[in-house]
Amino acid sequence: MSRASLWQSARRIAPLAWPVFIGQVAVLAFSTVDTVMAARASAIDLAALAIGVSAYISVFVGLMGVVLAIGPIAGQLFGAGRLRDSGRVAEQATWLALALAVPGCALLLFPEPFLAISRAEPAVAAKVRDYLLGLAFALPPALLFTAYRGFNVAVSRPKAVMAIQLGALAMKVPLNALLVFGGSMPGTGWQVPALGAAGCGLATAIVVWGQLGVAVWLLRRDPFYAPFGLGRRLGRPDRESLGALLRLGVPMGLSILVEVTGFTFMALFISRLGATVVAGHQVAVNMVSMMFMLPLSIANAASTLVAQRVGAGDETDARHIGWAGL
Repeated sequence: MSRASLWQSARRIAPLAWPVFIGQVAVLAFSTVDTVMAARASAIDLAALAIGVSAYISVFVGLMGVVLAIGPIAGQLFGAGRLRDSGRVAEQATWLALALAVPGCALLLFPEPFLAISRAEPAVAAKVRDYLLGLAFALPPALLFTAYRGFNVAVSRPKAVMAIQLGALAMKVPLNALLVFGGSMPGTGWQVPALGAAGCGLATAIVVWGQLGVAVWLLRRDPFYAPFGLGRRLGRPDRESLGALLRLGVPMGLSILVEVTGFTFMALFISRLGATVVAGHQVAVNMVSMMFMLPLSIANAASTLVAQRVGAGDETDARHIGWAGL
């Protein structure tokens, strides 16, 4: 690959990559906000957060990888100009997200395997359960929003997702502070008790449901989605389409799960050394995760363009973009 062709491909990748990067940083900031506030509550709350986050990420990321199979499939159809078929894939990914949320919520509501691995102290284990209870309610809208995010990136529209994610972060910070530390509800006089780590999980659930609500509103109101047939009535589940998503998504989800659990399970093992040690680990993991977001964003953008060019029948250009992404 010549320097000129590399630069040309990079200029095509960058407009997709930077909104994905900012959006992913906003999502990561959820965990950073939780870490900072839980740390101020107590070391036990931060330790519970570290174990709870490890459990949630292990569950969510594996399921998210399956749902993100929408990206290459919808991207190829979009590149081929088959907009309505691309929209049907988004509908089937919605059904897939709902189906995957069932076992995912069960794992979060009954987190005994994670607690057994971590050998958490009784006080920490109780807070872990309360934290994961909130995240169990957050998982279904999070997976549904993953389908929306994957579709938008596939059709080269990541800025809409970025805007929603930034808005969700702006909502998360004050709500988190209120639920973690307690206080009075503005304009109501209601007193909210200090929930500690559990407040982080509850705040995330409220914000993610709001995030999904905005996405649904945009699907119904934004004319961009009309050619894809989205925003109307959700189509019925289709066995063939769901099978295609699973054939691609299960290997994707498993590979991401293996990569991520290499980090998340460290918190479970380190928690055996005590609340203070695992709390410090949680702070460090946030910094490492931030550095990971840039190559992840480049990968998402490059893979989207590759899928579109494959759909358009231009395999030479797809190869160039793939190497440029690497």
